[in-house]
Amino acid sequence: MMSENVIAGAAYSFLALMGVVTQRSAFRMNPAAWFILFQWIYGLGTIVLLDFRLDSDVTYFILLFLALLTFIAGALAASSAFPLAGARGSFLRTPLETDKRETKILLLLLTILSVAVTSAYYYAVGYNLLWDALFFGSIRDVVSARLAAYSGDSYFAPGYVNQFKNVILPLGLTTVGVWFWQAGRRGMLRLWLLGAVPLALFALVGTGQRTFLVFAALSVVFGLSTIVRIGTPYAVASLAIALGTFGVMSVYLGRIEALGVWAIIQQLARRVFFEEQYAGWIAFRFVYELDTSWFKEWAVGLMGISPWHPGSDLDARVFEVLHGSRRGTANLSTTGSAYYNGGVLGMAGLYFAMGWSYVAVFYRFLRGRRTPLRTVAYGALVVHLATFVSGAPVTLLNRGLAAILLLLLVRKLSFGSLRKDVAVHGSAETPSTGFRQSAELAGAQGPR
Repeated sequence: MMSENVIAGAAYSFLALMGVVTQRSAFRMNPAAWFILFQWIYGLGTIVLLDFRLDSDVTYFILLFLALLTFIAGALAASSAFPLAGARGSFLRTPLETDKRETKILLLLLTILSVAVTSAYYYAVGYNLLWDALFFGSIRDVVSARLAAYSGDSYFAPGYVNQFKNVILPLGLTTVGVWFWQAGRRGMLRLWLLGAVPLALFALVGTGQRTFLVFAALSVVFGLSTIVRIGTPYAVASLAIALGTFGVMSVYLGRIEALGVWAIIQQLARRVFFEEQYAGWIAFRFVYELDTSWFKEWAVGLMGISPWHPGSDLDARVFEVLHGSRRGTANLSTTGSAYYNGGVLGMAGLYFAMGWSYVAVFYRFLRGRRTPLRTVAYGALVVHLATFVSGAPVTLLNRGLAAILLLLLVRKLSFGSLRKDVAVHGSAETPSTGFRQSAELAGAQGPR
């Protein structure tokens, strides 16, 4: 590595460290703190690649540094405005409440719907790559099959399907499992896990996309960490399942030659520290030569949410630069995308707003009720916000932000005739766990 890269990397790392220190008193479940960490990983992996003899690469480093700096400034401003430390202590001392009956009914219906949507999706595609990898199916052109599984034309609106398949299904299965645990039904919990884990893996990895497996696993860990202390055996078993599935698909997709712990770790490290950064670096060089779009590209991307609109083709054009075809996408970094759409001021303004908003989201979480669905949904929200280091704002929606917001809305809905159950749940004691629901606390905080 050249001396310029070393100096730039050290300066960037020091800034990230200072940012983490500013959030240290409320690190747990704080999307601002975790974003700084993930942005540091992305930024440092990019700085290693930069050629400081080129104006484009010098500009890219300045933008990465400025983006992190303004994000930290926004988070500091919000941290000064909100009493995070006191709210965090109060939240963690609050007994775990029971989700009301309306919430349970709606979530079960959404989970069943997600199973149906996922089944119809793979039926339309005609195969499931995880099933094929485990049971030696007959698909020969795995690369084409992987691409067709999530961008083919044999089914309708795959982006909408992803909200059910990649977000609502795993989060719904997790929340139901927490309900069994909360009720002390350990036998039912074990049976539930035996069915839920394979079903989630089938849904998440069947397209050959390993990213959503990582997102789902992190979401579950973050959500459960505010409910129960995860024991070492469960943590090890979960890690082994996630890494094993990641490894099987990596072998099947030709990313590694043989299944082994070291090979899996190397592939995972390459995915985390190099692949996204390399694509973002080349993409920035591409847009650096273009005129500022003044948010037109973002607007076109948002229109792509409609199944009848193709959306922005920028990621496909970058992929073509990298690989010579448009049979895939390669994302700009969020920093590069903000610069291309809004210039330096637009990019700095976005990151300051993100820093403020992330802390505000965290404070909102701490001021609300501590119920299974709410904590699991917020765990996923933290993961999606914290890892938003690549892509345009529409990327957040496509990855599942809309589904997470739907789950948080479901938690607040009431059917009127069932409202009496809320009072019952609010004062009931769960005999297996000894968690007593505090009606006075719920009344003081109000429904959130």
